[in-house]
Amino acid sequence: MSAELIAKDKRFQLNSPNNTLKVKVSMGDSITYSISFKNKTVILPSAIAMVLQNKVLGKTTQVNNIRVIKNKEFNELSVLFSDQNYSLIFRAYNEGVAYRFVTSFKDSIQVVAEKADFNINGKPAAILQGTDNYTSWEGPYIKYPSIAEISNGKRATTPALFDDKSNGIKVVIAESDLFGYPGIYIKKQGDQYIGDWAKFPTKTVMGSWGDFVSVVKERGDYLAKTDGSRSFPWRVIIATDNDKDLLNNHLVTKLARPSEIKDTSWIKSGKAAWEWWHDAMLLVQAFHQEWRTEIPIYIIIMLTLLLQINSNT
Repeated sequence: MSAELIAKDKRFQLNSPNNTLKVKVSMGDSITYSISFKNKTVILPSAIAMVLQNKVLGKTTQVNNIRVIKNKEFNELSVLFSDQNYSLIFRAYNEGVAYRFVTSFKDSIQVVAEKADFNINGKPAAILQGTDNYTSWEGPYIKYPSIAEISNGKRATTPALFDDKSNGIKVVIAESDLFGYPGIYIKKQGDQYIGDWAKFPTKTVMGSWGDFVSVVKERGDYLAKTDGSRSFPWRVIIATDNDKDLLNNHLVTKLARPSEIKDTSWIKSGKAAWEWWHDAMLLVQAFHQEWRTEIPIYIIIMLTLLLQINSNT
């Protein structure tokens, strides 16, 4: 069979349609997973959990029901737990593996923390965008010869690339279908990486560059207050030994929910004015050199006049 599911003592194995990727899941006092690519381990056993205000999803698990879906695109393992208020879904594509929690609580819930470990095998090289805060996504990507050279506690954005020079296998950590929840960072912890998230902002003020950015001044002690019945973001692990497969990998898009915009015919390409190009400010006394709604309107009017002048010459 191109894919198989093995269940023994709360241990499950799910294969990709072409059998190159295999994810093994173990359930008991905790939930762990491991991933192999072409029979080479890329992710060692790594823990999964979600901490709610009064409940820990993934601790002392009792499996109530197992559902398996197999098709040409992916194979899916859905595990419903005994309290029937949540399930854990794994998918194995030829391009990578993903998992997510799905809850079905009647009332809203507060997510205090999430545990998403990525126990990468060996000490591969890495290309990471490091950051010391939770509001940076535009820093330089740094090449590290080995993750052993990265200081403990160092945080990075996702996607993050790890390159095992000994076998040519590259692993990318990413996420998909992110709604009503903070985006995932990863943080070095010992010999592995763990998921890291910004706490919910409880107080913000306008400031930073151009004085038009919402700056977080205080944070709560939780990640999100959200609907009790929902699907959480996919945690994505991509593995390949061919660089061009990374360029052609569409797993994040495949896992994302369809666009809610049904009619896209009105979306047209065209000219744009961006504050990074004009420094978010114009030396116009009427605007007091501050970023205000009138500034982009002024720019649009000026661009329109210039286009009309050019079209008449």
